[in-house]
Amino acid sequence: MQSTTTSTSRARGITEKVEELGRASSISLPFAAATISVASAVSLAYEVLLTRLFSLLFEYHFVFVATSLAICGLGLGAAGGAWLLAHGKQETLRPGRLMIALALLLALDSLLFSLLPWAGTVYLQAVLALPPFVLTGLLVSILFTARPSESARLYASDLLGAAVGTVAVLLLIVWSGVFTAIMWLAVPAALMGLLLTYITNDRPAMRLAGPAVALIALLVLVGQVLNLPRFGAAAIGGAPPDKTMLRVLQDPAQQGHIADTVWGPFARLDLVQTSDPDTKLLFTDGGAGSLMIRFDGDLSKVADLKAQPDYMPFTLGVPTDTLVLGAGAGKDVVLSLLAGSQHITAVELNPDVVGLTRRYGSFNGNILDRPGVDTVVSDGRSFIEQTNRQYDLIYMNLVYSQAAGHENSPLAESYVFTEQAIRSYWQHLKPGGRIGIVTHNGFEGSRVLLTAIAALQGEGLAMRQALDRVLLYQAQSDDPNTAASVLLVTRNYLDDNQLSANVKQADALGMRSMYVPSLFELPLKDLVKGSSSIYSFARNGDYNLVPTTDDQPFFYQIKWGLPDTVTLLLLLTGVAVLVYMGVTARVYRRSGPARVGTLALYFATLGAAYMLVMIPLVQRFYLLMGNPTLALVVTLEGLLFGAGLGSLVSSRLHGRLLRPVATALVLLVAFLVAQALFYPAIGNSLLQAALPVRVGAVLLLTLPLGLLIGLPFPSGLRIAGAWLPQSVPAIWGLNAISAVFGSALASALAMTWGFQVVLLVGAGLYAVAALLLARVNPTEAAT
Repeated sequence: MQSTTTSTSRARGITEKVEELGRASSISLPFAAATISVASAVSLAYEVLLTRLFSLLFEYHFVFVATSLAICGLGLGAAGGAWLLAHGKQETLRPGRLMIALALLLALDSLLFSLLPWAGTVYLQAVLALPPFVLTGLLVSILFTARPSESARLYASDLLGAAVGTVAVLLLIVWSGVFTAIMWLAVPAALMGLLLTYITNDRPAMRLAGPAVALIALLVLVGQVLNLPRFGAAAIGGAPPDKTMLRVLQDPAQQGHIADTVWGPFARLDLVQTSDPDTKLLFTDGGAGSLMIRFDGDLSKVADLKAQPDYMPFTLGVPTDTLVLGAGAGKDVVLSLLAGSQHITAVELNPDVVGLTRRYGSFNGNILDRPGVDTVVSDGRSFIEQTNRQYDLIYMNLVYSQAAGHENSPLAESYVFTEQAIRSYWQHLKPGGRIGIVTHNGFEGSRVLLTAIAALQGEGLAMRQALDRVLLYQAQSDDPNTAASVLLVTRNYLDDNQLSANVKQADALGMRSMYVPSLFELPLKDLVKGSSSIYSFARNGDYNLVPTTDDQPFFYQIKWGLPDTVTLLLLLTGVAVLVYMGVTARVYRRSGPARVGTLALYFATLGAAYMLVMIPLVQRFYLLMGNPTLALVVTLEGLLFGAGLGSLVSSRLHGRLLRPVATALVLLVAFLVAQALFYPAIGNSLLQAALPVRVGAVLLLTLPLGLLIGLPFPSGLRIAGAWLPQSVPAIWGLNAISAVFGSALASALAMTWGFQVVLLVGAGLYAVAALLLARVNPTEAAT
């Protein structure tokens, strides 16, 4: 009896603290919703800016840290809210104070990011990036705690604010660049904080609000005037392996300096001038360099380019009609002109690359706009699927952007080197035509060789026929890991005389044969003899050379197993979820009638399931949209707006919520399974459609999903608020940390089994959430 009395007393005491929190956060529902919308928009915009910043400062795969920091910070903030509430610190949780503190942190972070050494350690930048997310999580969770019965409406405001932030930040990047854009995010946060301090009559905060907002305005003004910052030698730390630009700037012999910089939603571009007056280097996020050649129309002045290995694909006869995928700053177009091409289609993914190259038309001879050159801004794979033209040569030279996207960044890969892509290239070749692919080293060359053989088999060729249509060469170098390789895939069979002549051309260019039909077949002897299939052969080695597909497009993941970063994140977040869930269940076990363990597991499942659905959708729609930024925006808009509508539907549900929420979860599982199984066929049928049709298709596929996803979470918060209002911040944090685990799990599953499996596992977790609801007492779930 005494234990029961103590438990009841504790529950009553915490409930009183929640009520006091409501009084401390005494703002009307519209202002609470507006506050959450602004905080969500600013937080998501900040997360997107961090992905751009980390892609610039570090190796491109480190950008997953931004998403992890965002979700983890939101979770820590929510957990902090639960702790402060449990210890009677609710007076400190006034929304106006938190919003102004968020604004100050954003402005200071921007300044510090611009002053720290670039390309140094990731840990310091991560520590600086975390606090704004913690404050956002704290602010949002306490507003939900103060109004548990309005969780659905508040959640809708959260999602709709995030949707606005997703679009607005892309415009902000173009206008001011990443560093100053972070400062600009402080403005709406500061104004909302100033408004909240007056609405809540928070007199202590009023005395500091004015000076704080003035300081923020000054920082933003200074940042805009100084245009923070440009790459400078003094600001560069140790250069990661893929940041070629940093090594160029650090090399005294090259005397490199940045001549121009362009910020865009896709990447930051830097044009570097070295001691060579006839070339400029165009870098994407500090890596993926593209060469701009001084050219005045006189081909004799650039004839020495014919002696370089990347000219090899042009040596099998004159390619009258050439398609260049990944045109960059125009060197490959110059190579095509040297080879005698009469018509050149230059396809470049990043519109800012095209714009910057055109800006220096007086230097490069307006290479992208010369007679006979047709420049197209598009993803190479998307373009080839939509065109009806055929070509003598389809040419790709080191197609590798190193620019990462948001959310799906740990999985950022191109679809230009998959079996399906090479089949499409093959179908667009004229009789006697060929595909020419230049890669960074022999490992990549070997993988694309095996992928090409698999693609030709998919086109109906026997193994011997496929082997007779591929040739692989590698530049001679002391370091084979950095020696470029060249793959040729010919439409027609080459006779011995043609093969011998081609080998002589390779020798003249300083290249050695890695595979030439009938002349040098030793590396593929098991395939030649027919004693091995292409996949068993590819798996039988120290490196992963398995042909890539649209479902597993990880062409640059040459090492077996998962990347260390993914493995570490999976382990750490898995442990964090288990510990957090155990502590949550233990703390609130005696505080009310609810089965807190079931509740905690329910929210953890929802967090992981969302990431397992969102990541494969963004990746799949990248191929359909033809642009990673557009794919991200359209997918997120569909999911977020749909979820916002679903949350509003949830707010209209009264009484017992279990049946409608369980029904939504069952429908969601069915929808996801259908997408996983049938989307590849649907997506392929849409590849040739006009862009508005493809955008509309993505919205039709994501809005219903978002609507169904938007029901379970706010409904669960309402149930939790009715059961245990003090638990709302803790379970909000658990949901956020579980989402980080879901992101790592999605990466691991996609690399191991493919994106279709990821989507099916996500559907399975939503099914688990439905089963967890079945364990809840219907009477307790009434709100």
